[in-house]
Amino acid sequence: MCNPLALSRRTLATRVFASVLLTGLAGCAPVEPGRTVVVMLDGGSWSSIDPLLEAGELPNLRKMIRGGLRAPLRADPPFSPPSWTSLATGLTPTNHGVTNFVKVRPRDVARGSYDLVPIRADDVIPPRFWNMLSSEGRTVSVQRWLFTWPTERILGAILSDHGGVARDFIREEPLEKILEDSFERRIHFTPDARITREKPPTPFSADTANPQYRRRDLQLDAECLDIDRAEQAFHHVLDTYPEIEIHTVSFFWGNQIQHEFNHYWKAPELYGARPQEVERYGSVVPDLYRLLDDFLGGLLEDPRIERVLVISDHGMDLIPMDLEISLGAYHLQIRWDQLLADLGYAKWIDDHESLGPDPLRSLARRVDYRRTESGIEFTLPGHVTPDAEATRDSLATRLASDLESLHFADDRTPLFSDVGPPETPWPDLVVGHYAKLHYGELPGLFTRKVVIRGNEIPAHRYLRLAARHVRSEHGYDLNPQVPLGRDGILVGYGDGIAAGVELAPGVAHNYDFTPTLLHLLGVAVAEDFDGRVLEEALVDLPPIIRIPSYARQLPPKEFPGEGQASSGDYDRATLERLRALGYVN
Repeated sequence: MCNPLALSRRTLATRVFASVLLTGLAGCAPVEPGRTVVVMLDGGSWSSIDPLLEAGELPNLRKMIRGGLRAPLRADPPFSPPSWTSLATGLTPTNHGVTNFVKVRPRDVARGSYDLVPIRADDVIPPRFWNMLSSEGRTVSVQRWLFTWPTERILGAILSDHGGVARDFIREEPLEKILEDSFERRIHFTPDARITREKPPTPFSADTANPQYRRRDLQLDAECLDIDRAEQAFHHVLDTYPEIEIHTVSFFWGNQIQHEFNHYWKAPELYGARPQEVERYGSVVPDLYRLLDDFLGGLLEDPRIERVLVISDHGMDLIPMDLEISLGAYHLQIRWDQLLADLGYAKWIDDHESLGPDPLRSLARRVDYRRTESGIEFTLPGHVTPDAEATRDSLATRLASDLESLHFADDRTPLFSDVGPPETPWPDLVVGHYAKLHYGELPGLFTRKVVIRGNEIPAHRYLRLAARHVRSEHGYDLNPQVPLGRDGILVGYGDGIAAGVELAPGVAHNYDFTPTLLHLLGVAVAEDFDGRVLEEALVDLPPIIRIPSYARQLPPKEFPGEGQASSGDYDRATLERLRALGYVN
């Protein structure tokens, strides 16, 4: 007689387990595995969770903490692209190579021209935990993890982070269409700016939205829709794919919503918020954490789920009013076309049309996760003739001198310093450091004047807000000496996780997550991971199985192209979103 309990995955080799899982044994129905669920909240922060816990709220998260693991999860840098990738690879940014949302792609190396293009899944070279699990015969569902388009073949299903593109590699079913057809709105934004699962008597409508609050209300309504779709897609896969053992679901509201709405809840007077805005938006962040807690409650009550892990890529903190930031931080961008025109380069371009396309419109942030160290790179005209090469060198010298001469009229602080050639062969000039100012000085920045060619010009002619004027941040682009938002969250509950364990700050790092997850699942841990298994938070597990490397033993990733959006569509949509958030010019 077949005993399903004898099929514990801790006692079977993983490949044998996969065979049992997918085909069943003679005379015994296939064994449905206990699920592991990984919940990823972009920007999830203890600085927002703790006040709610202290107020007696978030009962399900409280249950998880008391019965499991709580830890600050250190991110260095506290920036989404490297951190999401460290979480998934077990590697530091130095070793996985992802440091930004975008990369430089050469267009014409001889001329030194290039484009900025978004990072894609095939740019992430090291294997991520779903590749590792698939190689060991473990079924996994990946939902909206950063950099998952185009979708790669795994033993399971992927719902990518781009336009709902989904692939089911188990049944080869039209997962994207199924998710679209089965969606029904269940999370609502109300006319009085509350977020709820209860359908309000008067639904929010963009047509009847108060013009005074229209932009933010539409933003919040869109976030509710995004959360709703993520939840329902997760439950669809959980309910209809019993053979899938490991599930991930990602929510993106934590980052941008806390950027813009944290201060209405935590310190409205400090940041000069108007009373009517505080009344309207003071509950937005708590409402969203309550919504997350409600989702977690459903997971804890589900008998199919044996463990739940909650992680974030970084934290979010209110910005100290005296914090020094860089003029080049993504909150502010420089109007390069106007600045270069006032420096006289428009005429220079007209006089040198034969040297190629406009060299000074090809501007990009340096692909480096410390953008305060080097901010903008210029592509100058290509080496067409010896005379042109001399002109090119002359232009670089002149432009560097002109940029270093710019300063504020009131205190003679330079706008730029350390301008010089980059380490790479192209582009040809780097604006190395921006002026520093205190965050509290930002509102008055646009009334200051800049000295340019002996004339005092209002700074607003050359500066613009790249994104909303945020009051909550995660340290990126700010003073690197201030550890703002560098700790995300890690909560674990269920099979194999010790009860009531709290780790101190700096003990758990984002690159420790993959080794810990693999060991929880009884899968080997690679010796070339930068991270480690958080053994002090685990219990009743067999010894760690170690292998030299996944990166060296796994075959190249496969990216089946049928039915996927084109690269051009992805590039345009992603760059538009990143510009709206202020991450790229």
